[in-house]
This record gives sequence, structure tokens and C-alpha cells, in this order.
Amino acid sequence: MPILKIIRPGLLALAVSMAAVVPSAMADVRVTYETGGTTLFSIAVPDGWVVAAGGSGEQGGPPRILGMNPEGDLSLWVGFLSPAEPQNLEEAEAYVKDMGQSLVSESHVDRVDDNVLGTLPARFYFGSGTRQGAPVDFGVAIAALPGPRAVITVIVGEYDAGEVYGDEIAAILASLQVEEAP
Repeated sequence: MPILKIIRPGLLALAVSMAAVVPSAMADVRVTYETGGTTLFSIAVPDGWVVAAGGSGEQGGPPRILGMNPEGDLSLWVGFLSPAEPQNLEEAEAYVKDMGQSLVSESHVDRVDDNVLGTLPARFYFGSGTRQGAPVDFGVAIAALPGPRAVITVIVGEYDAGEVYGDEIAAILASLQVEEAP
């Protein structure tokens, strides 16, 4: 799923594969991703996690980013975005490649898997690199939303973050729900 190296090479991937079977009941607060006045999806955030939103989400501006991490622990970051520019999955993959170096330096993808993000078919990229000079794992998931839009999920964490927070990561990914058009 995510394109960043989060823990040991298999643990992040394990958390992603668990996302298909972990009930979202583990998370207690549902957060809605809205951009340009339109609600695109929602996710459940576990207790004890901090959520922040930024960016305008308007055409030509920075995308709205919904980011979260365990309270008091900056070793892991999980983010969701749905930029207006990519109109299909191929364009979303190119978008991720362009933004990649701003998230993780010296990154390389070790594995690509097809899985699900919530109930959406998604392509996951797993790899490693450095962030602020420290080694990290990362994961990126890209899934098509209804209409000409995609959701991009990014997970970046230090070497043991996936091991420590694997259940929470899996629950967050499994909880993604696409909002129905009115």
C-alpha cells in the first residue's frame, strides 16, 4: 500500500494486508475528507491519535491533506489526500512520484501489491528511504474514487513504527468509506 518504509520490510505490508480483515470498530472517531465543498470519503481515527488538516483543495492550489499520528509520537505519520489534478490512476501514480522526494529522500520502492483501501481496489507501493537523515519505511496506496479523482494514502514511519502501530494502521486503512453522491 504505502510507498514509504515503515518498519521492518514485511511489517508494514502485513499491516496493509490486515486492513482487509480488521474491523473498523477499533477506531473511535470518524473524520470526513472534504474539498471544494464536496465530501469525498471518511476514515475512522483511533483514540489517542492527533489529526490535522491543511491545504486548500482548490484547483491549482495545494491539495487538502488530512494527516495523523499517534499522540506524542512523531515516529509515524499517516496522510490522506485527493488532489484535483490527477484525473485517473496513472496520473495519480505520476503525482506521487513527483511529490515523493518531499516526503522521503533517497527513496526506493521494494514491492508493489494490489489490495484494498477500505472497499476500494488499490495499488500499494512499499519501500524505504530517509527523512531528515533518519532511515524510514514508507507505503503509498492509490485508489480510484467515483468520478475523475483518486485517493492517495501515505504512511511514513521509523523502523519499528509498523510493529508498534500495525493494528491501528490496518484499522485506519480498512475504515475508508467513500461518500455517496447526494
